[in-house]
Amino acid sequence: MSGSDSEDFGPARPNDSKKGIKRTRDQDTEGKSDRSPKHHASSRDEDDDVGPKPPKSKESKDSDDDHFGPIPPKQIEEVDDQDEEDVTPKSASKKEKKKKSFRNKAYFELHSNRLPTSEMYERSYMHRDVVTQIQVTSTDFVITASRDGVVKFWKKVKAGVEFVKQFRAHIGPITGMAVSADGTMCATIGADQHIKFFDVVNFDLIQLLKLPYTPISCCWIPNSSALFLAVGNKENGNINIYKSGGTSEPVQIIKLHSSPVHLIKYNDAFKMAVSCDQSGMIEYWSTENYEFPERNDKMKFQLK
Repeated sequence: MSGSDSEDFGPARPNDSKKGIKRTRDQDTEGKSDRSPKHHASSRDEDDDVGPKPPKSKESKDSDDDHFGPIPPKQIEEVDDQDEEDVTPKSASKKEKKKKSFRNKAYFELHSNRLPTSEMYERSYMHRDVVTQIQVTSTDFVITASRDGVVKFWKKVKAGVEFVKQFRAHIGPITGMAVSADGTMCATIGADQHIKFFDVVNFDLIQLLKLPYTPISCCWIPNSSALFLAVGNKENGNINIYKSGGTSEPVQIIKLHSSPVHLIKYNDAFKMAVSCDQSGMIEYWSTENYEFPERNDKMKFQLK
């Protein structure tokens, strides 16, 4: 091509149609309202003089993404669920099911093998510790107590004795137990400094009293007015009288012994009580006035 041709047409420009046309959507929207046709043409000439436009930066890409908006939350949750399902293997859940079924089967075989197979079988309701107290009532009940503080009620029947109910009455050993003459009330004392009152016929615990001392003996003493319980003190020779259904304050304190009283018995025929202390002294007293009875022909005392 000759030099005259180049002078007539001017120097060739590479890709005039593509330069300055690629613009972001934000730039186009901003220039529509403010720019006039003249200004638009001048800006296009300035872009041609400068040269090709540099590549888009990360910020412009982010702006494009912002224009379209974020991904809806439902789609995000579906994607996360798909990822979790892909990560957890199906074999793990199958193994867990197999382990559970194996355990249940093992326990089932263990318990089924221990079931009785004979027509008649028995179960023992015996005490787990040494039995320290046994009382038989006039209402055909047997009451037992053990060293671990457990009280058990048994009922006499034609074929033998049947277990009825048990109580964890005391924390520690039971030091004494007494049953009333009519067989309706039972009382227990323990090293935990408590008195427990039981309704024998209904085999139920109805009252408890907290004592300031450790009791070592007890006995029911009926009176013309009410039913009382005589309790021996471990620390001295006093005998404290408590009313059934009353408070922890004794209604009477009998001071006949010089050492702790470890045995008290009541005689219903003479309305008298006999007590014995650890030094070997024996005393008897009236249950009406809690004093030494007057001399009469019905009662005689002889040491053998």
